[in-house]
Amino acid sequence: MRFPALFAVGVATCLAIACSTPPRAALTDGPPRDLVASATRFFDAYGKAVREGRSDALAGFYAPSGAVRVLNGHRQRLTRSALDSMYRGGWQAPAHFAWENLEFDSLDAERVVVTGFFRWQARGASDTSRFTYAALLQAADSGLAIRFEHETAVPAR
Repeated sequence: MRFPALFAVGVATCLAIACSTPPRAALTDGPPRDLVASATRFFDAYGKAVREGRSDALAGFYAPSGAVRVLNGHRQRLTRSALDSMYRGGWQAPAHFAWENLEFDSLDAERVVVTGFFRWQARGASDTSRFTYAALLQAADSGLAIRFEHETAVPAR
């Protein structure tokens, strides 16, 4: 009789430990469960920060290790610190900013390619300029982050 009682206590103990331990996903942030929906929310927040001129927040949208940026054909590898200095330094918030036709394509459980356009109106300019846009988002400890970004001005017709 002693063995079944010990066995029952052992099973009950294992069940109690298993039920009280959070699942692995709760222990680490890891990639979001719905990557495309998370990427959509990410770009809503990113666009809002640009529109509001939140230069203090913009570097936080990039990967902790930094990002590769291609702006009108000029490639730069920037650390998050360099991005923060750039945004807090000479960067000027636009008079108008809006994403256009962003599309989100999940590459795997941790990466999303984002393509589309945005409209930017510099302060004092009479009209907006249109830019093609592409980015690679990757899962980071803080959620999603931009690892690669490409912006090119679309010539006026």
